Amino acid sequence: MLNATYTGAQSYGNAEGYVKSDNGQDDAGLTTDWDYPYLMDGANGYLPNDRRHALKLFGSYSVTDNLLVGVNANITSGRPRNALGAGYAPDQSQYQYGDTYYVGDTKFSRGSFGRTPWTSTINANVKYDLSSFAAFDSAYVALNVYNLFDASNVTTYEELAEEDAAFNSNAKFGSALYFQSPRRVEVVFNMMF
Repeated sequence: MLNATYTGAQSYGNAEGYVKSDNGQDDAGLTTDWDYPYLMDGANGYLPNDRRHALKLFGSYSVTDNLLVGVNANITSGRPRNALGAGYAPDQSQYQYGDTYYVGDTKFSRGSFGRTPWTSTINANVKYDLSSFAAFDSAYVALNVYNLFDASNVTTYEELAEEDAAFNSNAKFGSALYFQSPRRVEVVFNMMF
């Protein structure tokens, strides 16, 4: 069995929707978007979920009646990177929204700092059916290997360009924050009477 899907997409606009993943607001429907006019300056651009290319492959092969091997792969293009700041509004004493402004208005608008690298994750598994050897309705042992080749590309960079409303630069801006999950091995034993 083999199944493959490709998705080509583009996501452009000024608001992501119910959440705002570029600054971590995951409280659905309660983002700072549109709270204050200056928050939307520079907000036009490629949205955080703009991954242009995604390829997914799923396959399995029955070596014998009891032995099944499988693989799945997920290859995805990178997402846009931003420069967020805290010091853009004209009256900081009245409108303190933290690191939610796009630095430099239109010069450094949403998504103007490139993209994260492509990520590819390949998982493999082997499953051996034991039900023919025992008086069980179903029994098997399986070995699952996640991220088989231990890919470790960066998935998130530091996007906070200003540390405070005084326009002080963040020395960590642009540094890698999160990487792909490392290789992980799982052994499963299952039986049903």
